[in-house]
Order: sequence, then C-alpha cells, then structure tokens
Amino acid sequence: MGVYYTFEGYFTFDIPLPLSKIPSDSPHLPTLYPDDTLLFPVDLLFDLETDPDTGEVTAIALVPGHREPVKFPNIATEVRALLDAYGAEHPISGSITMCGDEAGAVTTVSVLGREVIEEDEEEEEEGEDEEEEEDDLGE
Repeated sequence: MGVYYTFEGYFTFDIPLPLSKIPSDSPHLPTLYPDDTLLFPVDLLFDLETDPDTGEVTAIALVPGHREPVKFPNIATEVRALLDAYGAEHPISGSITMCGDEAGAVTTVSVLGREVIEEDEEEEEEGEDEEEEEDDLGE
C-alpha cells in the first residue's frame, strides 16, 4: 500500500534563474509536458515567468508538479540537486510540506542557505513531549 502525499508550499529563487541557463531537456521544465499532465517524472517543476518589458523568461520558483497524491516523493533529493546546480548564483529559499494520508505522515523540507533540512512532524512532537516531561519532573 504505502502513504500517498500531497504538497503545500514552494521554493523561491531569490535571484530569478534565466531560462537560458536551464538545459532544454531538463525534466523540471513544465513546458516539456502537456497541460493536462497529472503526474510527472519529477516532484519539482520550475515556475516560469516572462518579464513583460524585456520578454526574458526566468524561473522564479520550484513548485510541486503533481496535481494528484503520489507515493515516495523525492523533494529533498531534487531540491538538493537543483541547489547544487544553481544555488551559488541563484539562491533558493522556502519550504514544502508533504502531507501524507496516514496520521503523523507529515514532513517539511526547507532550504536554509545552502542546506536542505527535512523535519518530520511526528519526531518534533515526540521531542516536545520529552521536554515537557523533564519540565514536569523538575518542578
């Protein structure tokens, strides 16, 4: 069976990434897929924007591509690879929360500087409970 995930949030390019710097066959380009695509071979797609004055197309963000819940998302792996490829000149920031269809199956992937951090909601709650127990014992 497995857990199916939906996504909330996005990663922003703090300095927009020109389309000319992205390989034309990048699987993260939404222009490679029909408009009615529900599931993609990657979890993240570039959010492209055209400057109305210059006509330059830039990637302004990385957004979840799937319009349907998916199993085994690789958000952290993908954003890490994209950060390695573009992050030095085009810093990435933000977070995406993956919400599973089972209780406690919530993970947030964040980018802080050049670091990708994965946090499971369940682990945070357990840590908070332990701290509360220590506080109660100490009083």
